[in-house]
Amino acid sequence: GAFPAEDGTAKPRVAPALAALPLLLPLLLIVGNTVTGAAAEGTRLAEVFSFIGEPAIALLIGLVIAVYLLPRLSTGRTTVVGWLTSAAASAGMIVFITGAGGAFGEVLRQSGVGDALAEEVSTWAVPLFLMPFLIATFVRIAQGSGTVAIITAATLSAPLVQSGGVDPTLAVLAACSGSFVFSYVSDSFFWVVTRFTGLSGAAAMKMWTGATTTLWLASIPLLGIAALVLG
Repeated sequence: GAFPAEDGTAKPRVAPALAALPLLLPLLLIVGNTVTGAAAEGTRLAEVFSFIGEPAIALLIGLVIAVYLLPRLSTGRTTVVGWLTSAAASAGMIVFITGAGGAFGEVLRQSGVGDALAEEVSTWAVPLFLMPFLIATFVRIAQGSGTVAIITAATLSAPLVQSGGVDPTLAVLAACSGSFVFSYVSDSFFWVVTRFTGLSGAAAMKMWTGATTTLWLASIPLLGIAALVLG
C-alpha cells in the first residue's frame, strides 16, 4: 500500500511491525539488562545484556536498525545522512541543555545546600504528616531534582514518622507532593519540557514552573483530607 506525500506522489508504507522494531527493541534490551542482572547475576548472559542493555548502547542499536531497515532501497545515502543531521540538530541542544541543568543541580547537591535545609526543616514544629512534604519542598527548590527531594525527605523524616505513628502511605504521598514545587533551571526535566514545547524565558516559567507549583499547592488540601482518612 501507499499514502500520499506532501508533493502529491505516492510513498510506500512501512510495515507496522518493522516500524515498531527500532522503538521496542531498545526497551526490550534495557528490560533484559535489568532482569538478567537480578535473576542471573554473574552469568555470561547477564554480562552480554549488561552491555547491549545499557541505555546508550540499546538506543544506538535501535538507531542502526532504523537507518538500515526503514528507508526504502531507492533512498539515497545522502538523504539518510540528511535525516540524521536534522535529528542531531533538533535533539543536540536538548541533550546539551538537559545535561547542563543536571550538572547545575548536582553542584548544588554536592555543596550540601539541600541537606542543610532539610535538617533545619526537620526541627520545625509542624504536623508530622507535613514534615516529608516540607523537606521535599525545600530540597527541590534548593537543588532542582524531584527524585533527590523525595529520597531526602523520606530519609530524614522516616524516624519522626515512625515514632509519631503516621501512616507510611501518607508520608510517601506527602514527600512526592512536596517534590512537585517550582521546577526551574536547575531541574534537568525543565529543559526537556521547554525545548520540546519550544517555550523559553518567561513563557516557560509561566507554563511549566507555574503548572508544577500549582500542582504542589493543590496537593496541600488533599494531604489534609488523606491525613483525616489514614491518620
